[in-house]
Amino acid sequence: MTIYLLIAAVDFFIGLLALSRRGQKGVVALALISFSACVWSIELFLFTYIQDMDVLSPWFHLTRLGMFLIPPSLALLVWQLVASQSKLFKSAIVIPGFILAAILFILNNSFFPSALKPTAAGYLPVPDAIYYGFIFVFLLCLVGSILCTALVFRSASSRDKQRIQWLLITLSISFVCGLASLVLISYDFYLSKFIGGSTNVIFMLLLFYSTVAHHLMDFKLAVSLAVSRLLLLMFLACVYFAALPTLSGMTGEPTKFLLLLVLFMLTLELYPRLLKWLEPNARRLLASQTYDYQKVVDEVRDNLRSCNDMNQLSQLLNYVFYNVLRVQEYHVCRVGAHGDFAVNTTSSEGQHKAVHLGGEFLAQSAHRRQGVVMADETHADTRHKLASLSAACFFPVFWEGTLIAIVLIGRPTSSSYYRYDDIRLMEWMVSELAQTLQRINMLEKLHREMAEAKKKLSLLNVMNLYHHDIKTPLSIIDGVVSNDLYDEEKRRQVILEQVAWGSHLITTMARLLNGGRKIKVEKLSLEQVLGDCALVFGRTIPNLRTVFAAVPEIQGDAEDLKILFINVLKNAYEATKPGEGANIEVCTWMDDKRIHVAIADCGVGMTDAQLANLWDGLESTKKGGSGIGLQTIKRIADEHSASIHVTSEAGQGTTFTFGFPLNSAAVPSPA
Repeated sequence: MTIYLLIAAVDFFIGLLALSRRGQKGVVALALISFSACVWSIELFLFTYIQDMDVLSPWFHLTRLGMFLIPPSLALLVWQLVASQSKLFKSAIVIPGFILAAILFILNNSFFPSALKPTAAGYLPVPDAIYYGFIFVFLLCLVGSILCTALVFRSASSRDKQRIQWLLITLSISFVCGLASLVLISYDFYLSKFIGGSTNVIFMLLLFYSTVAHHLMDFKLAVSLAVSRLLLLMFLACVYFAALPTLSGMTGEPTKFLLLLVLFMLTLELYPRLLKWLEPNARRLLASQTYDYQKVVDEVRDNLRSCNDMNQLSQLLNYVFYNVLRVQEYHVCRVGAHGDFAVNTTSSEGQHKAVHLGGEFLAQSAHRRQGVVMADETHADTRHKLASLSAACFFPVFWEGTLIAIVLIGRPTSSSYYRYDDIRLMEWMVSELAQTLQRINMLEKLHREMAEAKKKLSLLNVMNLYHHDIKTPLSIIDGVVSNDLYDEEKRRQVILEQVAWGSHLITTMARLLNGGRKIKVEKLSLEQVLGDCALVFGRTIPNLRTVFAAVPEIQGDAEDLKILFINVLKNAYEATKPGEGANIEVCTWMDDKRIHVAIADCGVGMTDAQLANLWDGLESTKKGGSGIGLQTIKRIADEHSASIHVTSEAGQGTTFTFGFPLNSAAVPSPA
């Protein structure tokens, strides 16, 4: 029958396609299997096409070589793909398999030719010693290949697990199909039911998919897709056969042809629509933990383009790693401006933990360019480091040749290894994350520069308040020099006091207004910082009282904290009730967890609505205010991990209370 010629043509095409992939392992063995299967299909065609026994017999014995070569060629493929280091498999399975196949072919063509028996569809060989000898070769090669692949699968790297799994599935199905074909070849219906051709097609398609194809999917997902297509084809077949009696009863060939054409066009239209509805439901039922790779890529790509800060990126990565890839945890380690690593990490329980990357690990990562690196592909030291971080793989992220981040990824929760689509998705994220992280780095740099500008602008507003204080010492000196109210000693003393006062005031403000200053974290005394701030307002706010308790030093930036407290004092002064003097108190104390600084005034206070929206946007609670001072206060407090508690009552006054960590571990971040 011509169907066997079509199958032979498909086998030949697969062989040519395999040879075109010369860069992959095992393609020569796959091509040998394909050409052998092609010769075997030609043999089955000859059984059905040639009616003369004398003409058929020599061609039958020659084409039988194809069947003899399939099992040892399959063993050769397994050896090339997964067992190339096993001398035992080569010497016990591969070489004996080819030797026995050659012996069977020679004996069958010389001393022990096989007999043929006629059937309704053609001729079939009679089981004999050659037949049972081939069964032995088949069992030796297939069983040996399955056992070897199963052993390799247990110790294979995470990257190769799925490909080896598919090879194992292919070998197992091929073993069942081949054994069924060998058993059923003695029955007369073998040719009419296309048993040999069916097993050939299943075997070759699975083998090509598991060795050459680059879109391996999870086995459960493959089953769900196959089931959905099979159900849909069965449904359409039932519709066709249900409509067939109606079409047969009609008269007129043009009418029948037209209705068949309409039915065919309707089927073409309905098939993709029904399949689109059926596949997700089949996946949900049979493979609930799998995902559509292309759909996830499109969704993540769109969301990555809208990520402008690490909070948004973390939410997206949480979805990718926890909901799609289903890993236990992951860590995004970003390279700082000075080459240090700032770690932003989460776990499946939402907990945060410190991650310490060694210098050797970082140096090795900086030289990697191959994308995702599995833990079992690294040397012992790196593998031990990854194990201590609960990471099964990692990938470095580069931007224009510079390492900007390292992403550590934990083990999957639903499997012992990453699936093929998991690795594809992570490989795709390598380049996509680089663009997003670089954009976030640039935006964060811009925000830092804007924050510094806001700090300076808030201090310029303060300058309007005390600029006359800077002139006061000069006015006093001018008055002392131009009058004879004091003797020489007293005059000298007053001049020196005013010079010291003016110098101290100018030096303090110069430090605060110094542009381009780097954050300087050191131990500092809150009493000293608050004293310097009170000095600025000493002449403007005569009723400024300070009550300092004995509190320990904290870690922080003194100049930034001065900006914070000066802004609070300025707001307190400007909140003075009309016609009344400013009455402000600054006090410090501590409890078990924090050191507290409170600045209280008896001014106009704030309404509940103003208090609720105190930190929102750049809107001030004062008439004509910009709100920059409040934003500066909030930012500096956050950088020092300080809590802010504000109480206020309209007409009674406002109290700002700051709580600094007692353990002195609050180091301001360069946010």
